[in-house]
Amino acid sequence: MMRKTLNASRLQQEVDRRIHRLQPIVEDVVKAVRAKYNLSTEVKETGNPFGD
Repeated sequence: MMRKTLNASRLQQEVDRRIHRLQPIVEDVVKAVRAKYNLSTEVKETGNPFGD
């Protein structure tokens, strides 16, 4: 059981490390897409289209 826990812990650490590495790449891509398509950086509030 200890081995599975250790392996799960290592896997979680590796996932966290990879996600952390990808964060700047994702941010750069989002900026590039916003610039290319002239998208606003503000979040638009759409509300409820059904008026409930």
